[in-house]
Order: sequence, then structure tokens, then C-alpha cells
Amino acid sequence: MRLKEFESDITFHIEKQEAELASRVNISAFQGDLYHLKELIRGGAHPNKTDYDGRSPLHLAASRGYENIALFLIKLDGVDINIPDKFGNTPLFEAIKNGHDRVASLLTKHGASLDIDDGGNCLCLAVAKGDSDFLKRLLSNGVDPNSRDYDHRTPLHIAAAEGLYLMASNPFNSDQKKLT
Repeated sequence: MRLKEFESDITFHIEKQEAELASRVNISAFQGDLYHLKELIRGGAHPNKTDYDGRSPLHLAASRGYENIALFLIKLDGVDINIPDKFGNTPLFEAIKNGHDRVASLLTKHGASLDIDDGGNCLCLAVAKGDSDFLKRLLSNGVDPNSRDYDHRTPLHIAAAEGLYLMASNPFNSDQKKLT
């Protein structure tokens, strides 16, 4: 009986140490502390460990626009560049959502893909908010401009209903995709 308790205590403490280490890795990535992040990774921390919302250090670096940290993490063996968090967001989506085009380009260059389950909802919400920059970034990263939301509306439906002529007519320059 005592042996089982001892094993249980050891397992608990190991799991606690691993969770604390993962937390420190994510905090370093969030704060942009490349030096500390490198030390933690060299010390045995795994770069794919996630926080309570399933965000990896790469999610956090991409969402904050830390190109140097994103590049460091991408080059590590075993890092999942397309790892989704609990909400289905990938590091590439985080970079696009927060307007970090250089990080988004870096992620794409290294094989990241934008796979949004609800692309229509995402586009329609961007149009409804009048966020043409986010809309442009989504469309330029391959989201289908004719994707539909839960009510089967396209972004063009939303733009027309809200009187957003410029978003409906051409959110891009003439050589890029239009909402149709």
C-alpha cells in the first residue's frame, strides 16, 4: 500500500514539474524572451506542450508577431507547425488575425496551411465588423471568398445587407480575388 502511495506521489510531482516547465516555455514565447526560451528547450522542455487553451509556444509567438521566436520554434525537430488549439486556431491563423504578415509569411513558407472549419463565418464576421484588413489577409491566404456562414450567407450577402459598398465591390486590388 505504501509503495502505491509513493508511486502516486512521484507521478504527481513529475506531472507538476512538466506542467510548470511547459508554462515557463509558453510565458517566454509570449513575452518574446528568445534567450530564456532557448535555455528551457535545451534543458528538455518540449516545444509542443500546450497551455490550458491548447496554445503552443508557436501560437503565442505568432499571435504577438515575434518572428525570431517563430523561426526558432519552426526549425526545431518535432514542432507541429499546424497544431490547433482548443478553438481550432493554428499559429498561422493567429498571425493573420493579429496582422503579423511577416510571421504569417514565414509560417506559410515552412509549410503551414490555413485550414479554417468555419471560413464562411470568419469572412462574414470580418465583413460585418468592417475589418477589411483581416478580410484581405484571410482571402490572400486561401479562404474561399464564396464560403458560407451558418445561415448560408456569403460575405457578399453581408456586405450588401450592411451597405458596405467598398467591401462588396473589391476588397483587393484588381489583380486579386473579389467577393462574388
